[in-house]
Amino acid sequence: MSAYIAACYPGRVEMVSDGASFDFDGKIEAMRSKITPSDLLPLAVVGVGVVGDIALLKVAVLEATQACSTVDEVIERLHTDLPRVERRSTPSSITIVAFSESSGGQIWEYNNERKTLRPYWDSHAIGPELSMDEMRASGADITQSLREGGVRLLEAMRRKPCQPVQEVPFGHYVGGHIDWCVVDKNGVRIERVHEWPDVVGEKIEVA
Repeated sequence: MSAYIAACYPGRVEMVSDGASFDFDGKIEAMRSKITPSDLLPLAVVGVGVVGDIALLKVAVLEATQACSTVDEVIERLHTDLPRVERRSTPSSITIVAFSESSGGQIWEYNNERKTLRPYWDSHAIGPELSMDEMRASGADITQSLREGGVRLLEAMRRKPCQPVQEVPFGHYVGGHIDWCVVDKNGVRIERVHEWPDVVGEKIEVA
């Protein structure tokens, strides 16, 4: 399971993501940054689902940034390239945040079961679903930035037990750390803004 939130703001797109991946017993398998930036264009990508399938989709995105000179060209190319990536396991998806030369901040999602790349105009979130009451209780304010409010929302998602897929037990699947990503005309910046005391090989325990 992954949890991440992306939102467009004037002159930029922001994203926060957790950093833990899990095995089929619900134990933490690894902790790493899930946000992969392009070195060439103002674009970054994150995924949820099967690690191997996400990696293949990310490769397709990065190859497109190498073959194209603008974000707009990359997105146009990915409508064709991503459906060609063969799915090897249960459904996975990626979310792309980018700063377009023609239209500014963009959020796109690709699902390898649906095989379509679709836009989200203002925001997009993946993770344990929060009710309006739970979002208000978190104290999160994301009107100006995800830097602090996004952390509060991921903390609330972490506390909410879920079963991401049938193959894993009911439990907590948001962990490791939180990375905050900003994408604007100047490129991609990623900062580690929160860490949890989680341990590889163990399940997440929430007090």
